[in-house]
Amino acid sequence: MEKLKAIFIKFFIVVFVCAQFGQISYAQDPLYSQYYAAPMYLNPALTGSSNIPRFTLNYRNQWPALSANFVTTTFSADH
Repeated sequence: MEKLKAIFIKFFIVVFVCAQFGQISYAQDPLYSQYYAAPMYLNPALTGSSNIPRFTLNYRNQWPALSANFVTTTFSADH
């Protein structure tokens, strides 16, 4: 009986871990060709690295010829 209980616990742990990784895999990072134009996306530690206010708006329409294209818009502001 103890052996069956141990197998059940291991099975439950494996299913739980797989379910967590399954939810993580739904995300997709935007791909910017001009990465220097997206400083907050490149490195969030760059916040406040200049003495003047900085506003950034990035738009990317990836694979526009396909019917299911990937459109990304990012806005950031820092001072």
